[in-house]
Amino acid sequence: MNLPWYKRYWSYLFPITVLKPSSEIHDKLSIKYFRGQIQLESDDALYSDGERYTPFRLGYNRLAKNGTLQNVKTFLLLGAGLGSALRRLHSVYNLHPETFLVEHDEAIIALSKEYLLLRQKQNVQFICADASQYIFENQNKFDLIGVDLFEQLRNSSIIEKEDFWMEIKKSLTSSGHVIVNTIFIDKKERRTFENLLDKAFTFDCLVRKPNYIYILQLKT
Repeated sequence: MNLPWYKRYWSYLFPITVLKPSSEIHDKLSIKYFRGQIQLESDDALYSDGERYTPFRLGYNRLAKNGTLQNVKTFLLLGAGLGSALRRLHSVYNLHPETFLVEHDEAIIALSKEYLLLRQKQNVQFICADASQYIFENQNKFDLIGVDLFEQLRNSSIIEKEDFWMEIKKSLTSSGHVIVNTIFIDKKERRTFENLLDKAFTFDCLVRKPNYIYILQLKT
C-alpha cells in the first residue's frame, strides 16, 4: 500500500482511513491501515484486521499447540471479510491449503483481492454467496472450517439453526476442526448456543470478551 511515511507513522498511534468504498449491502464500509495491517470496518464492527485478527489468531494458536494445524489441506471460511484468517495461515504458518472464501458482499471480495490477498495462491476460490445457501449446497469436505458470521455486532441468526450445524458436520473431515467466532453478552443465550453445538460436536471455548471463540470437533 502506497502511503506517505508520516501516515504510516501516525498509523501506529491511530487507524488511518484509506478508503470508504461503496457497497449495496453495507452502508458504511471503510478500509483502514493500523500498525502495519489492513483493517475492514463496517459501522462499529471490525471484520478484518490483517494477519492479527484476534479470533483466528487465538484459534490457530490452540490448534498449532496440539499439533493439528499443520494437517490442514482444505479450508472453508464462511464470512470471509478481507480474508484475514487465510492471510494468517499463509504468512505466520506458511500453510497454503486449498481454500474456499465465502462472502455475501461482492464489494468486500473485490477489496480482499486488492488489499489483503492480492498475491494469493491459485488454489484460493472467492465465492460470492450467502453462507447458509453455500453450506446447504456444498458437497466437499474440509479439514478446517471457519465460521465468522455477524450482522453488525450481533451473531448472525444462521448460527442459531440446528440444520446449519448439521450441514457443517457433513462438510467436516473426520479429524477436522471448526473455528467459530461469536459475541455473547447474555449468559443464557450463550448456554443455548453451546447446547446446540453439543448435539454434534465436542468443543473448547477461548474467551476474549465479548468474543467467545469455539473450537469444534466431531463427536465420536
